[in-house]
Amino acid sequence: MSDAVAKSARLAVAAVCGALLNGCAPELPAIDTPGARVYLEACGSCHVAIPPSSLKYASWQFQVERMDEFRRARGWGPLPEAQRTIVLNYLKQHAG
Repeated sequence: MSDAVAKSARLAVAAVCGALLNGCAPELPAIDTPGARVYLEACGSCHVAIPPSSLKYASWQFQVERMDEFRRARGWGPLPEAQRTIVLNYLKQHAG
């Protein structure tokens, strides 16, 4: 991933986190779908689930890989492949 994409991803995440701290809870698209449910379970269990439209898909791919590194460092292991596929498909469908 290029430095520009990584920087863009960090800025978008920071903006969303800032909005959350100010009481602006974002809504997720297609909340009643399996993709949203797995995304909330896999990503929203440790932090607020960031709206997929906040980032481009390439940035989401970077973020998911980064989270796998975070999980490995804590001894949790990466997302199981089935969950990873569902999460990435959901993010791809709803990315900005």
